[in-house]
Amino acid sequence: MKKGTIVTVNGPVVRATGMRDFAMGEMVSVGNLSLLGEIIRLEGAGALVQVYEETAGLTVGEPITGSGSLLSMDLGPGLMGSILDGIGRPLGRLMEKEGAFVGRGVSVPGIDPDKTWDVTPLGKAGDVVTSGAPLASIKETSLVNHLILVPPGMEGEITSILPAGFHKASSIAAKIRDGRGRERAVPMISRWPVRTPRPIAERLL
Repeated sequence: MKKGTIVTVNGPVVRATGMRDFAMGEMVSVGNLSLLGEIIRLEGAGALVQVYEETAGLTVGEPITGSGSLLSMDLGPGLMGSILDGIGRPLGRLMEKEGAFVGRGVSVPGIDPDKTWDVTPLGKAGDVVTSGAPLASIKETSLVNHLILVPPGMEGEITSILPAGFHKASSIAAKIRDGRGRERAVPMISRWPVRTPRPIAERLL
């Protein structure tokens, strides 16, 4: 696990050393409270980190731990209708966990992984699919059908797909084998970097 060390704290911006193996835009946990941060500049073995929570009490020498992924949020059934804070945490579930006053470093999944949804498969094993092809449909609200799509950059043959019925949001919707024989899972909940535009077929407006 990659770790750096805080050398200065200036409001919401933290300077750290030992960050040579980290990536620009990587999501990190800052300090002993594991505050959410993002690397905004790399300077050799050093880095600047933007912290998205209150930094009072952070001290020199506390660790910064890398996540290995860019600042991202959960996408999937259950997101519609949620009210999120600025770092993608659902306020309702935060209140259930912490009460009216939310402490620092509290982590709550953006989508409840244990909630079940009525899934209708839109393909079958043996179908050949490409990026953006629908794999399953979920009636998320009375007006919205949530489609589970083949992720960008993935194509191949479906080797397995969820049967019709109720399944947890944490379930694997399908597995796809690409042209090199590698099998990859398509989860019902995916994570997407917040600064990367989603690919689209066309604009409606």
